[in-house]
Amino acid sequence: MRQFIIMLLVCLYASTGLGQTKEQLLKDIKNQIEIINSYTEFDILSLEPEEFLTEMVDHGPSFNGYYEHNRLKKMVKVIGTPNADIVTDFYFWNDQLIFTSYKQRPYMKSAAGGQALDYSSAYTKYEEQHFYNDGKEIEKKTIGNALPDLPKQSNYLSYTKKMKKLLDTKFINKNAYDAVQGKWVFIQDRAKTVVFDGVLKINYKDDKYVDRYKMKIDGDVITCWTTSANKHQFKIEEITDTTLTLVQLPSNELLFYDRVE
Repeated sequence: MRQFIIMLLVCLYASTGLGQTKEQLLKDIKNQIEIINSYTEFDILSLEPEEFLTEMVDHGPSFNGYYEHNRLKKMVKVIGTPNADIVTDFYFWNDQLIFTSYKQRPYMKSAAGGQALDYSSAYTKYEEQHFYNDGKEIEKKTIGNALPDLPKQSNYLSYTKKMKKLLDTKFINKNAYDAVQGKWVFIQDRAKTVVFDGVLKINYKDDKYVDRYKMKIDGDVITCWTTSANKHQFKIEEITDTTLTLVQLPSNELLFYDRVE
């Protein structure tokens, strides 16, 4: 009997300790969220719709990363559906996901009446809050009633890891992205031009559209692709305000371009 009582007390103590630990973790996370929200001088980096959407949505897609001292602190994703905005916030502390908020924000009816919706006004009808520590979800809260048939993310941890890597790579290489933007004429064949527009590389010949590729820059290498089987890489040999020199990989052919004003 004595041994049973001792074991019971040990279990109760362990359970109480775990509860306190979780409470403290949640308190720390909430404090960290407040600190992040108090920052006023973020460097904001935006992803193009082609980078985070698998298919186009009705209106208003955006995905922004908020950097403070060159470290990602927050991501905000907004998807516009016919009846509501889906807003997902991701918070980071020491490069680890600590909190995700998923909100369904249906549009209000237009003041003009009828069935028209006012896309500029919305209210939060449903929210999910996910709290994380050391790569594991420790708490989930829901507020309100979810709307049917609206998209949700099934695994925030794996999705966040992918999107953070994409943002960080783009942030590190933002100067290169900015430098290549615009229209360039191919010096070896001036009938050919290329336009770098955001994360797209669009090819023209005789001012007629030829094709377009998605693009990413990592270090001094530009990777362009339509599918995994149709991928091209170029090394940035030199870039100025007026000229661009690329090396096609793996052939090492030099490609020279002049900027078109």
